Amino acid sequence: MEKIENDVTPIIIIDYETFENLKTRVDLTKCTTKLFGYRATIALPVIGEFWAELDFKNKMCKERVVVMEGQSECLLSFKTTRHYKNGQ
Repeated sequence: MEKIENDVTPIIIIDYETFENLKTRVDLTKCTTKLFGYRATIALPVIGEFWAELDFKNKMCKERVVVMEGQSECLLSFKTTRHYKNGQ
């Protein structure tokens, strides 16, 4: 799975295939935020969202994860990336 750093959206975006392959089953809630690609006028197809506690190299953070329809690249939020790079 390729990850692209996202410097605008304060959420993590994953596709449905990635969601289905999670080791832990989670329940999705309705996502009330409409998400758009750069210069798009039609919202992206969102299935739902959940909150996840992430642990990487003994650094923890809690992040909002949005699940998109179909298969695409996953976006890691800038906030999460900085947290793990800087240990904040």
